[in-house]
Formats: sequence, C-alpha cells, structure tokens
Amino acid sequence: MSLRNELLLIKAKISEKKQKLRELDLKANNHIITIRNIIDASAYDEDFTELELERARVAFEDFYKIWIEAKEIKSQIKRLEQELNG
Repeated sequence: MSLRNELLLIKAKISEKKQKLRELDLKANNHIITIRNIIDASAYDEDFTELELERARVAFEDFYKIWIEAKEIKSQIKRLEQELNG
C-alpha cells in the first residue's frame, strides 16, 4: 500500500472514530439529564427514599460504560493523529 493510501486510511479511521465519539457524547448527555432529573433534590418531598435510585443506578452504569468507551476512542484518535503527523 502506498504512503498516500495509508494516510487516507488513517484519516478515514480518525473521522470514523470522531463520529462515534459524537454519538457517545449525545448518549452521555441524555444519561446526565436523566440522572439529574432523578436525583434532583428539589424534586422530592423531604423523603429521599422516594427517589428512583434504581433507575438512576441503571442510567449511571450505562453512562459509565459510555465514558470508558469514549476515553478509549479519544486515546485511539490521539494515537492515529500522531501517526498521521509523524
């Protein structure tokens, strides 16, 4: 494979990973909003046991998985950009 083709392939991978990162960012924002709405201290009537923490826990676990995936993708992007820029 020629150097030009390799560079194009790296650029395509970077673009693909950045798109995936944007998708994860959207999902993460949705989880943050959900968690905030559930744990909003002003939204419950003095009894914290009425909070839907089970729902918040599930949202947070999904959010955590997204966070781990996004950190890995950012690391891959950084590595690919370093390859691209020499």
